[in-house]
Amino acid sequence: MTALGALKAKATPPPLDVVRILIEPAAAEHPRGRQILDRFAHAERVEIASHWNIPDLHGDSDKVEEWVRTKRGVLVLGIKKTLTVRPNGRSGDFIAPSHSNGCAMACAYCYVSGRKGCANTITTFVNIDGIAAAIERHASKLDPKTTPNQVDEGCLQIGDATGQLGPLVLQSGNYMRFGHNPYPP
Repeated sequence: MTALGALKAKATPPPLDVVRILIEPAAAEHPRGRQILDRFAHAERVEIASHWNIPDLHGDSDKVEEWVRTKRGVLVLGIKKTLTVRPNGRSGDFIAPSHSNGCAMACAYCYVSGRKGCANTITTFVNIDGIAAAIERHASKLDPKTTPNQVDEGCLQIGDATGQLGPLVLQSGNYMRFGHNPYPP
């Protein structure tokens, strides 16, 4: 066997190996929540009051050695309650509510563990439909951009008689709309 073959044969552990799910009751009843629970049917399930305040998980600096195992093995399921869209202006025109947060890695430079607690586990919000609807409501209230700003360098606003073209991005000389090129080279 070649060295490359030996490397491929060696089992690489998955980034997530969920053995415990901390779940809000409403998330367990949600169709997406049930789908996730079915996917990880073998995992222990622990009911929690809030995805944000989990005393056994957050803020316990005595568990530093367990961070990676906890981050890889614990999944938090919740309902995203704050569906606020906030202005940004740096790298996007607005910040949308997220469908998840957390990380399974343990990078030495990460600031999150100091903010959220020692083990910043993956939290998934099951009400993606509500999150998407909040973003859609916000976007529908916006006027069309007529001039690019610092967040959309290379972005052009081009309209036709029907107003259907919307924002087009100039990439390598081709006009693109949301990743689709209506003008093939």
